[in-house]
Amino acid sequence: MSKRHDCALYGKLSATSAITSLLSGATAIYAKQAPLGATMPYIVYGVQAGGRDNRYAGDHDDVYYTVKAVADAAANGALVAEQIADAIETALHEATLTLEGSWTNRHTQVMTDISYTETYNEKTYIHAGRVIRLRSDA
Repeated sequence: MSKRHDCALYGKLSATSAITSLLSGATAIYAKQAPLGATMPYIVYGVQAGGRDNRYAGDHDDVYYTVKAVADAAANGALVAEQIADAIETALHEATLTLEGSWTNRHTQVMTDISYTETYNEKTYIHAGRVIRLRSDA
C-alpha cells in the first residue's frame, strides 16, 4: 500500500517547481527519513495512519501522510520551512496523484498543519508541513 502512495507523492512533490526551488536540491525529498548528513532544507514524508478501507466492496485505501519540511533555524529556517509547507499544501490539496498499477487516486486532501521546533546537539531545527489524506481505489 504505502509504496504506491510513496511513489505518487514523490512524483508530485519533485515535479512542483514551487517546492523544489525552495529545497537544497531538486531531489531533497525523502520517504520516511532523510539520509545522515542531508543538506537542509529538505522534505520528509511518511504514512501517519490509516490503511485499507473495508467499508465498501473492492480494494480501497484511506491513508494519512505527514509531509513536512525540515530546516536549520540558524539559516532563516522558520521562514523557509513555512514557505515550503505552504507550497506542499498548494501542490497536494485536491490534487490528482498518479498511482502505480490499477489503482486510481480518488481524493487528496490537506487535513491539518504541522509546526514544531526541536533542538539536538545544540542546534535548532524547524519542522513545518501538512497532514495529507489520500483515498484510492483499485
